[in-house]
Amino acid sequence: MSHAELPPPAEPNPVAPMPRYRLQDWCLLSLTVMVAAVLVTALKPVFTPLLVAIFLLLLLNPVVDRIAGLGLPRGLAYVVMTVLVAMLIYGGARVLETNIQAVAENFPRYRSRTLELIDSFARLTNLANEQGTFDWERYAISDLFNVSERSLLTHLAGATFTIVEQATMAVFYLLFLFMEAERLPGRIRKSLSAETSTRVLEAMRHIKDDLWRFLVVKTLVSAGLGLSTALICWAAGVDFWLLWGVLMFLANYITYLGSIAALIPPLLTALVQFESLGPVILLAVVLAICRFVWIDYVEIRYSGRHVNVSPLILLFSIALLGWTWGVVGMLLAVPLVTSVRIGLASFEETRHLAGLMSDS
Repeated sequence: MSHAELPPPAEPNPVAPMPRYRLQDWCLLSLTVMVAAVLVTALKPVFTPLLVAIFLLLLLNPVVDRIAGLGLPRGLAYVVMTVLVAMLIYGGARVLETNIQAVAENFPRYRSRTLELIDSFARLTNLANEQGTFDWERYAISDLFNVSERSLLTHLAGATFTIVEQATMAVFYLLFLFMEAERLPGRIRKSLSAETSTRVLEAMRHIKDDLWRFLVVKTLVSAGLGLSTALICWAAGVDFWLLWGVLMFLANYITYLGSIAALIPPLLTALVQFESLGPVILLAVVLAICRFVWIDYVEIRYSGRHVNVSPLILLFSIALLGWTWGVVGMLLAVPLVTSVRIGLASFEETRHLAGLMSDS
């Protein structure tokens, strides 16, 4: 075949250039983020229960669809689901109240045992005084254990009341969000053009589906890990075993850090409760194995692909929202960042930003 008969070479597919931003665009974006951060921090009591209610809506709305599919009116299904959530919150509050009273009652015994352990450690490390006890005055920490039962009970009761108050507000938000969720797609179609409304609704659907799968897996794993922790502590004879199970269930929503931090309270309780270190070491090994199975095998296998966010970004968001909103911010950090990544990936103009955030 001659050169004249050869077909012309195919032209390569053009690659869409990445959008270029001017300096004033970046300055405006930075200013917007700072103003939003200030407003969100100032309005923490309002935003916190609202965000909790939004994620409860994403988790429970498919269940409401199933209930409505059985023939129950949708409005009644909303009320039933809200009542169930309220009952769950009430049960958790009762558990916290009972355990707080038990902690206050056993606090003198725990304090005495803790001081004994500190004195023993001081004698081994040459930190003891002439009487063979830890020299609190020398190290200027003499007030560390100067806490009365009444002040401890007051502090714990105040923290519990704040949690219950925020949870109650979230329940009220949830009831109205259930009703608004049905009307929102119609409002979007009326307010935006056909093309824009289709893209927005598609993005919302992606966010809802991915977050629902993530939250379901996270909730089931947290429930399994919390139940396993409670049973292990109960079998070992550790005080407040039900409280440590509930704590592990909630703490596991704080990715990477929560489930590790939740191991500390039951181990400290066992340390001051038991006379020897053998049962404490065995308990630590069993709890660590339990956490490894649930987190490093089950959760990563079934929910990792739905998160797909850089671990560095996740840790930064946990630290930032924890500093801004406290424990609730740490619980909501991963779902919020995941929502942002999914939303950015749903639009061509911002897809490259989602790629920068992703772990793949």
